[in-house]
Amino acid sequence: MALLAGAAVQASELDFESGTLGKWQTDKPQVWQVSAMNHPSEKAIAACSLGQGEAGTGTLRSPSFTITSTRQAFFIAGADGTAENTNDGESNFFYLKSHPDGEILRKMSPPGTAVYSKAQWDTVDLLDRKVYLELVDGNPGLNPRGFAWIGIAGYHQDEDAVISDPVTRDDLYGVDIDSEAEVVLCRSVPFSLGQKGTLAPHAMIAISNQGDTTRRFEGDKEIIPIGTSAESLYLLGMINSWDFGLAHWGEHPEFWDERPDQIFVGSEIGQLEIRYADGKSDIVPLKIGATAWFVQAWAYGPTHSWTQSVQEPFASRTDYRKILDDSLKLKEQPSNATSSTVPQHFYLAVKPRSEKIESIIIHNNTKLRGRPVVSAITLANPNGKKGLSAFGKRTFSKADLEPQITSSAKHDFSPQLKKLARVLYTRESDLPKKVELIDFPAGIKAAKIRFKGDRFADMLSNIWVANLTTMAEKFKPETGIFWESTPKYPWYGGYNGIGTWAPVGIYYPGVFPRCSDHYASLPLRLVDSPERSLNYIDFVDNG
Repeated sequence: MALLAGAAVQASELDFESGTLGKWQTDKPQVWQVSAMNHPSEKAIAACSLGQGEAGTGTLRSPSFTITSTRQAFFIAGADGTAENTNDGESNFFYLKSHPDGEILRKMSPPGTAVYSKAQWDTVDLLDRKVYLELVDGNPGLNPRGFAWIGIAGYHQDEDAVISDPVTRDDLYGVDIDSEAEVVLCRSVPFSLGQKGTLAPHAMIAISNQGDTTRRFEGDKEIIPIGTSAESLYLLGMINSWDFGLAHWGEHPEFWDERPDQIFVGSEIGQLEIRYADGKSDIVPLKIGATAWFVQAWAYGPTHSWTQSVQEPFASRTDYRKILDDSLKLKEQPSNATSSTVPQHFYLAVKPRSEKIESIIIHNNTKLRGRPVVSAITLANPNGKKGLSAFGKRTFSKADLEPQITSSAKHDFSPQLKKLARVLYTRESDLPKKVELIDFPAGIKAAKIRFKGDRFADMLSNIWVANLTTMAEKFKPETGIFWESTPKYPWYGGYNGIGTWAPVGIYYPGVFPRCSDHYASLPLRLVDSPERSLNYIDFVDNG
């Protein structure tokens, strides 16, 4: 497959808005399909490797162009499944390569979803470099259910982001922790993130003795050598590798004697120790809601291909959002996360003592599921440079660089965490002392049930009415279709969310035979309805 000559390339030649592959070249044109991308709000034309189904493989290569911006932006979708999992393969990639020698400058795996996600590459170090893009599907369908395609849309060289209160510095360095590292941005702060830094902790432990990382695991401790003093530390990650609020219902945790899966606001997942060369240490507790937070059920929906944030009630309640901001010490990437950017969505800015730092030690709380994740570390104004990579002269937002934690201070996050837990969780004392009974709206015929007892019995009576009313609204007698849900119904990020939700009603378009609602809705069959008696589509039969 011959490359095009390095002529000037217009921005439009890197996207597919013409509805064709344009000047992109491929070895297998039948593999590459051009169509509108799947996204709930954004519109763009995508090229993906579904032209021959998920078994098709091939390479799609752009014309060469020159890097003129510090950021490359695009949408990406697809998966790289193996026989065991849906997106852990090594066959599907999107590359940025040097022209004409083909050196890999940036590489990204598909996010594991059919919905396209926003993504970007920081290219401040590649300015004026001649490059080309390459989209590779090398997965012939290793997973029996598919998960073997990749697609991109809307590629463009992003204009430099407008940075509030800008400061220019040339003294930020990435700690060389993991091999195959590339520069990634969280807000305006760069990090040297290696491939191993994106692995689950158990996988990192397995490779820690293979020379691909400086991480060392000793029992419940993860040790990262530093070897210099620094003005500030920036720690990327700051999540629990068990990035959920509780176990999936399929595990039946209700039968467990202990619940290590329940991660609440205030849960201490471990401790961050800054060990100095003189033997002294500073300890920072890693508490959910203060120095650690969630990504999957917060910054993107990890199931059903939902890729938007799940942040109610904080998204619409400014008073609640202020409580979160006062409690959470992390800096958050403003764009939504994807499955591949989970370990780079937050960072913690720490002011250490002025002494030489021997190592960062991450202690794991073994009573809770998962381990704390620190995926990369950046130092400001380090005294020594050994084992560090310079990021060069860059412009930052001043607020992004300001430490939120002084390591030597006494850390008591409980007042803010109690306020945060109070707005996120419901207590029995929040329930009404007296409940007024409700009845079915006019026009709804349904069996009436009245529970006898105290206020909780009245609540159950009202819940019966509310549930049957909702079921009646989901059932359309003129068509016979029983919708799985209702529009904009709260969705909690999956079955193991964290207590936040999004008003999206993602189940609304579906009709699932496994759903028991249609059995409970037998009182609503409307046998005396003319439309009902003439309609042969019955409830889930439409699915």
